[in-house]
Amino acid sequence: SGGTNHVVGQLYAGTTNNKLVLGAGESPSGGVAGIHIDSIGNVSVNTDGAALSGGGTFTVRSGSTACRMILHGGSSNHGGQITLFGGSNTGGGNGGDIQFRGGSGSGEQTVVAKILGDSKTLQVENTDSGKDSALNIYKSTGNNTDDAVLRVGYNSANCLSIVRQRNSSQIKIDYNQNDAILR
Repeated sequence: SGGTNHVVGQLYAGTTNNKLVLGAGESPSGGVAGIHIDSIGNVSVNTDGAALSGGGTFTVRSGSTACRMILHGGSSNHGGQITLFGGSNTGGGNGGDIQFRGGSGSGEQTVVAKILGDSKTLQVENTDSGKDSALNIYKSTGNNTDDAVLRVGYNSANCLSIVRQRNSSQIKIDYNQNDAILR
């Protein structure tokens, strides 16, 4: 009929190393580009450029509110990593934290930023000597009247704002609350 054949079967690798395979191929032992499930339930997609798509909402959940979900860019050199801590997690993060790691080298990299779930704060970290810890807000493209803005307060009408218009060298500091004091 033309096209690629597909197979569903067991890839025998000896006792507990067997895998259930599903995807393009001629036989389970002949190399299957597709989904592989090992004996303890780990799922891998054995192909380059794989895509997961569809209409509507796609939801991935951990098996418990005390678990973590980790997404990283490499296998032995994790590179960038995002960790989502479950709402009841206390192992390495507070309930509901989102942790961002970055760098290169083997294994898990250094935490560079966190969104702290309980306190609803963003924390930027740097423990590397000779490197700045920074929060950058840039408006590098767009209309020349667009602004890059940092606001501190409880809403945009009652806050301290630091503003730089894209095409201007002026930086404006505005404390637009009636009884504000700038020290």
